[in-house]
Amino acid sequence: MQNPFIRLLARLSVGRKLLLIYLLDLTAVIFISGILIHEKYIAIDFARKEIAGNLYIGSVRDGLIDIARAGNGQLDVIPGLRRFEAALRDAQSEHGTGMNSADVSMKARTAVAALVHSSGRWQPDVDDALGASLELVTRIGNQSNLILDPDLDSYYTMSLLILRYPALIQAGNRIGERLHDSAMQRLAQNEARTRYLILEGQLDATVQGLQSDLNEAVTANPPLRTTLEPSKLRLFAAIDAYRSAARSQVDAPVDDARSLAQVEVAQRALLDTIQVSWQATAVELDALLKKRVHELYKRMWLHLGTALFLLCGLLCMVYFVARQIAEPLRNLSRVMDTVRRTGDHTLRARWNSHDEIGRLVRGFNGMLEQLDHEREAQKERAASTRAFEAQHALVEATPFPMVVTAIPDHQVLHANQPAARWLNGAEIDPWATGLDSSVRARFFQQLSDRGAVDEFEVRWKGSAEPAWAVLSARRLQFQGRDAVLTAFAPINHLKLLEQRLELWAKVFEGSSEAILIIDADHCVLTVNPAFFRSTGYDGADVLGKQPDFLVAGLPGDGSIEALTQVTNRRGSWQGETRIRKRNGDEYPAWLMVSVVREKQGDVSYFICTSIDISDRKKSEARIEFLAHHDVLTELPNRALCTERLRIALRHARRIGHRVAVLFIDLDRFKNINDSLGHHVGDGLLRSVASRLLRSVRPTDTVSRLGGDEFIVILNGVESREEVSHTVDQLMIPWIREPHDVGGSAIHVTCSVGIAMFPENGGDIDELLQHADVAMYDALRAGIETFGIRPGQLELEITESTLMDNIESDLPKLVAIRALGVRLSIDDFGTGYSSLNYLSRFPLDRLKIDQSFVHDMLDDPTNLAITRAIVGLGHTLGLRVVAEGVETQQEVDVLRTAGCDELQGFFFASPLRASQLATWMNEQAPA
Repeated sequence: MQNPFIRLLARLSVGRKLLLIYLLDLTAVIFISGILIHEKYIAIDFARKEIAGNLYIGSVRDGLIDIARAGNGQLDVIPGLRRFEAALRDAQSEHGTGMNSADVSMKARTAVAALVHSSGRWQPDVDDALGASLELVTRIGNQSNLILDPDLDSYYTMSLLILRYPALIQAGNRIGERLHDSAMQRLAQNEARTRYLILEGQLDATVQGLQSDLNEAVTANPPLRTTLEPSKLRLFAAIDAYRSAARSQVDAPVDDARSLAQVEVAQRALLDTIQVSWQATAVELDALLKKRVHELYKRMWLHLGTALFLLCGLLCMVYFVARQIAEPLRNLSRVMDTVRRTGDHTLRARWNSHDEIGRLVRGFNGMLEQLDHEREAQKERAASTRAFEAQHALVEATPFPMVVTAIPDHQVLHANQPAARWLNGAEIDPWATGLDSSVRARFFQQLSDRGAVDEFEVRWKGSAEPAWAVLSARRLQFQGRDAVLTAFAPINHLKLLEQRLELWAKVFEGSSEAILIIDADHCVLTVNPAFFRSTGYDGADVLGKQPDFLVAGLPGDGSIEALTQVTNRRGSWQGETRIRKRNGDEYPAWLMVSVVREKQGDVSYFICTSIDISDRKKSEARIEFLAHHDVLTELPNRALCTERLRIALRHARRIGHRVAVLFIDLDRFKNINDSLGHHVGDGLLRSVASRLLRSVRPTDTVSRLGGDEFIVILNGVESREEVSHTVDQLMIPWIREPHDVGGSAIHVTCSVGIAMFPENGGDIDELLQHADVAMYDALRAGIETFGIRPGQLELEITESTLMDNIESDLPKLVAIRALGVRLSIDDFGTGYSSLNYLSRFPLDRLKIDQSFVHDMLDDPTNLAITRAIVGLGHTLGLRVVAEGVETQQEVDVLRTAGCDELQGFFFASPLRASQLATWMNEQAPA
């Protein structure tokens, strides 16, 4: 059973339904707007009550100040207190409604009347009046909503009015009251000061709260800074002055009337400043509250305007929706009547929306379109039949293969007689067997994108034998079906020719040898990329020019014309030439030239192919070099050395010069090879070979016979002394210098045997034999003279090295000392020597590190260390040597300390062995 409310709505027209919706929306807007306006009215009433409370407190403010002045002994405030009593009565009558302050107000008036009656001389009356007035301020603050103020911009201002200023008056009054109390004056000074400090602490707490509320009020409402900052500064200055005067009175002697008078003056100034600040704050609070009321009224009117705007908007929306419903229905009705009268199915109802009405209009138009389409289809079928007959006749009359296939199943719909061989009986999808899958996909993709395919080259595999063809296709309607008409054009003969040309092009372009093609006029027709890579030329440099500038070493007169004549006569030519690069360099090449003729026998062009044989030439040169040179050092070997010596002797006989032959052998080279490895020995041999080459002239010869033996041939020497000078001053010193091999310094000496031509022999064998014997004599002499007197040898060991491996090094040092070799410890004092171990080492000398010597004149500690080392060395039976001595003052200090030997630049710089003897002779006494 249908809901009665639903049945009622169904009877209403569309317009009345929209009116009902509008009335419901109107009710909701009015209800919500009423709530918002009522809320604003409550807030306005709240603020108005705060304003009344501020005015009430303003009536109490001046009277409260006068009460405090009376407590300070100001009797001239009695008339003001009488006016205050009347002002309280008027304020209660005017602002006290709803404040619940009648009883508190009466209490305050009674206390003020008692104070007036006692003429302000009785302090308890002052306290009662002050307390009752403060209680009234608190009651008004609570009942007038000031204490509940919700806004930060006025909350802290309210706090100043209700809490801080009254508390400050009360704190100041207590201090003044106690200072005037005669009982307090009779107390001991320490006890009086303690009681005062308690009161001053209460004052400081009140001042801190006041300071905090002022800062927060300014932060919440920055414009207050301009109005409150001056009174704030004066207020705090008055508080500091009052506190200072009170402290002075507490610290003063008993019955100091002068200091008490200063307190009274400071308290009066403080009360005046509080009154000004309180009044300024009250004015600002009143302005803030009135501004808030004004803003609330503005918001209330804004809500009312918004409600009216929404009501108008709803009315407009209902009107617009009504038109959206009625207009398409009228349009649809007109079109339907017209179609029924005229039978014109091309008419359409015009409406564009996505709701139910829009779908209704589109459905109606769809029905009209379907009726119109069926009528047009009948016309097209008749025309298609006529077109099919014409297409069939055209395909059959075409002399080249043509096939019609359906889309998308590719069924063969028709094929003319020439196409039968290409289809080979296929009736379903000939493309599957005729084309590769990738080619087939590209063919139909192009057909889909463009609607046609032109000159599409394929390898057709659907016939009895695969064949090359060019396909052209068009999309069309065939027998009422979507189809493709494809024409086949055979290109087997063209493809064969193309493949041959491509093969030749690939060979020409991909060849690693440079190829030039020259015409019958000896001009360059073309070159391949290998030619450009190998010569550095580009096309503009060579194309169309005769290539005489490219090649050197051709037969005949060396021209290209002479080369082509030989090639034309023989049919081909090949030989070694040199090719010139663009930068002027040349490289050896093997050039092959062949001639190509026309059918009549005339020369068409010449093909020149060049092969770079630089690597082969380098290999031949390397083989030739290795045949006459040592592989390790690349010095001349025995064969080349013998040949050069033969040439040098022949030349020396002819012009009367001398020739020196040096046999050089490295001492103890086998030990180096065995201990450090052959790779170190090979590196040492290369280093020695390099230094031998540096020690002789470019015209001389340094060769390696093998092992560690070298032969040096010095051409055109004047005398044996010249040869000896070269050996002693160049060869041997350079060979003895450290050799850097693999990051290690290798020291080596050598033995040299010298043979002179013609003194020691007239031919090669005699000279070589004499030099060999002389070398072995030098070797034996060196062995006999080296280490014969161990006492002349002294080994220096640094302190840090000595202490690294004590247990393992000690036996070795004892064995060395047993040979007679002396031992000294160097850089003493820089390490961490153990005196126990130091006494066990077989040492002869102890050398003081130069760092102590340099600093001992300026640093007493270093001087003491130096003297201690000298004494320690002598105690152990060692000679003490000081290093780094550079001044006469250092010499005097060390000699006074008992140092045995001194060394340093003060005496001489480091000398060679040859210079040492001369220096010693110069130092000897005359």
